[in-house]
Amino acid sequence: MPNETDDLLIEITRVGAWLRVAVLDPLTGEEAVVHGPANAGEHQLVRLARQRLGRRRPDAGPGLVV
Repeated sequence: MPNETDDLLIEITRVGAWLRVAVLDPLTGEEAVVHGPANAGEHQLVRLARQRLGRRRPDAGPGLVV
């Protein structure tokens, strides 16, 4: 059964008592990052990052390209 994150690249890094979750859409190059307590659970933080990835301000430009 397909998962809602099958098309995304996900990086989970533990930083002390926190987790840093980065979600990247390889088709668009857009990335969203969230931080949360490690006891929140990886699944919850991945879901939050995925929600953040799908939400952009209408006036947001393409961002800074370096």
